[in-house]
Amino acid sequence: MSRKLIFAAGLALVYFCHLDATAEEARKALRNARDFSLLTAYIEKQFALTPLEVVAKACLDLKIKDATVH
Repeated sequence: MSRKLIFAAGLALVYFCHLDATAEEARKALRNARDFSLLTAYIEKQFALTPLEVVAKACLDLKIKDATVH
């Protein structure tokens, strides 16, 4: 179970940069001014989360159906 959780969390982190609404400002800064600092700070904050927290964040933020979460 733990290897699957770590894999799912890593995969979710890859997509959070594109799907997470809180990363919108970082994406705009990257597109407009090629400023990596906001995106780097966002990614550092995401990697501070445990794998279980990442999967829980994905389930909550992306509005995944309850049946799928269970």
